[in-house]
Amino acid sequence: MKTSGSALFNGSANENLFGVSANVTAALHNALPHIYSYPNPDAALLREAIAAHLQVLPEEVIVGSGSAELISLLVRAFCQPFEASNVVSVSPTYPLYQMEADALGVAFLPAPLNSKYEYDLPSILRQVNKATRMLFLSNPNNPTGGYLNQAQLEWLLQEVPQHVLLVIDEAYLEYVTAANYANALPYLEQRENLVVLRTFSKAYGLASLRVGYMVAKQQVLQKVMRVKQPFNVNQLAQVAAQAALTDQEHLHYTLEQTQIGKAHLQQLLQQEGVQWWPSEGNFLFVDAGVPVQQLAEPLLDSGIQVRFTESRFNFRITVGTPAHQHHLQEQLHAILSPESIWQNRVLAQILKTGYALAATSDVFQALAQVSVLAETANNIGSAAERIALAFARAFSSCLGSEGNEHTGNLYSSTFGETDMISAFNVLVKSTPLVTFGHFFGNFAINEATAQAEEIHILDLGIGGGLQWLHLLDILASRPGKAPKIRITGVDIPSASGAPDSKLVKTGKMLQQHAEKLQLKFSYTAIAQKLEDVNLQRIYTAPEEVLVVNSAFTLHHLPDQLRRSRLPG
Repeated sequence: MKTSGSALFNGSANENLFGVSANVTAALHNALPHIYSYPNPDAALLREAIAAHLQVLPEEVIVGSGSAELISLLVRAFCQPFEASNVVSVSPTYPLYQMEADALGVAFLPAPLNSKYEYDLPSILRQVNKATRMLFLSNPNNPTGGYLNQAQLEWLLQEVPQHVLLVIDEAYLEYVTAANYANALPYLEQRENLVVLRTFSKAYGLASLRVGYMVAKQQVLQKVMRVKQPFNVNQLAQVAAQAALTDQEHLHYTLEQTQIGKAHLQQLLQQEGVQWWPSEGNFLFVDAGVPVQQLAEPLLDSGIQVRFTESRFNFRITVGTPAHQHHLQEQLHAILSPESIWQNRVLAQILKTGYALAATSDVFQALAQVSVLAETANNIGSAAERIALAFARAFSSCLGSEGNEHTGNLYSSTFGETDMISAFNVLVKSTPLVTFGHFFGNFAINEATAQAEEIHILDLGIGGGLQWLHLLDILASRPGKAPKIRITGVDIPSASGAPDSKLVKTGKMLQQHAEKLQLKFSYTAIAQKLEDVNLQRIYTAPEEVLVVNSAFTLHHLPDQLRRSRLPG
């Protein structure tokens, strides 16, 4: 179904898709005859209502046209002079922090999240310097859903320099269920340079009316008031927000339905083979294993919008109603079917067989699926047909009580080494999750070796070595002196030419990149099957920090399969 205009399921904006309070609609109806007059210039009644709700002083509250206006006001008020100031945050996060900084010529310094998309506090603090005026942290973080716990927030309150305004954006606070979540409001007494941002756009369902507010000490808000325009929040928005605060029953309904919907969304994504991360918001951060564009375009054609992120492979989607999510699952099932992902019918059949085996405990049904796969296999055919043979043998080994002579090992087939290389290139190298894992693995290596002056990387299955180009970039960008790096690459001998010809080619590529980055670098190639390598004979100097990478050894896969047979 090709759609135009508004989507059937707008999963891109994190709106409250469960509706607005009846109190709000009634209040708006009653306020309509009075729209000829200007609104209260400082939203006094709404500020008083918010203050009473939070148990703070009305003078400690400013209301804005959504959190977006308040973020802009903060940058304008505290980052003077613009060209000599910077703002620190993380990546990925709410893009408006950077957009507002860029618009005013203020430098934006993002720190990376860790491999679990959680806050890395030391990394954040390393970005702070004498020119830093503000540190923006979204809690829970948008788009990932991770959060600051109490211990982390208390650490930040102690460690962030006093010249830095710490801004905690709690747009999704109402949705949080984590017991150790850090609500920043109680900490206002501990730190004068602390601002808490909240909004009526999310859980309260007033996104189109644009109402947000900030809570801080009066000394901080006085600076904001100097740059704030009067009449910045229209009267209908003020009336609606006051009414929303009075209906906590509807808020409870929204939060309950969101939790139910989130559990359902997690389940259906898992059923369709889509990875998601735990989230404390009304959304999930997702990796479907294919480029987002490849997924988002057909979803939009069927009336479903998702939010793109900085990554080519990640997107964010809002928790929807049961009807929304049922429609989403139908579309994902079709878009991510093996036939849609793989144009090669043989490779598609491998995936279909794997899905079928994972979904059944009936050995006879599973064997029937493997038989269908075996019909596409050919040990002297194309690369895809040889891969199919290897997988058929591996699946058979998994299902059989005693295994068989091949036990799924690619080396036992006629073209063992060719199969190994083909399988890696076709099924692994082109899979985004591998690049995704390498990307974060490199950040973990960088952190673990932060104090090392010499690093020895032992890669058991180095292949093309592309992962290490990214790590070399990271190591070269370290402040101060970059470490000395040595890589030992182990992989199977080349099928033709000198046994180590491909490994030598990999080494030359890495060496050239290291020279370009002005890194001290050396490389050793070992062309052997992994099981033939004597690791004890590989020398590591006492002053070197040893990093061992052995994430993927395809020819050992059948041993794992045999230990995890289907019941029957």
